[in-house]
Amino acid sequence: MDVIALGQIEAPSPGPDEVLVRVMASSINTPDRLGAQGLPYILRPLVLGLTGPVSAIRGSDLAGV
Repeated sequence: MDVIALGQIEAPSPGPDEVLVRVMASSINTPDRLGAQGLPYILRPLVLGLTGPVSAIRGSDLAGV
């Protein structure tokens, strides 16, 4: 199953109440894996959206500056 791809994106500009983190390390945890697989089915609209992915970038575990 090829649903996760390594890539680079342009650096985003943080908003007034946001911070920008340079990620040095990341991992794929169970919620990320299940979300990529679309499981559990009842949560698909929350993770994947009704008409398309809510966010193209997955991941919630990271370490950086």
